[in-house]
Amino acid sequence: MTREPGTTRPTEQHTVTVNGGVRLAYEVTGPPAGQPVLLLPALGKTAADWAAVRA
Repeated sequence: MTREPGTTRPTEQHTVTVNGGVRLAYEVTGPPAGQPVLLLPALGKTAADWAAVRA
């Protein structure tokens, strides 16, 4: 786990398997009581592309 600057908890990395074997990875970070936000990387990019937005 890593801690993003300005957050109150470390970034948690998880996976979930759906639709007969499709594995999706996701990260959870930020204040536990904060408003949920879903950021989707596209075109083969990674979640790291959103680091500036999460900060």
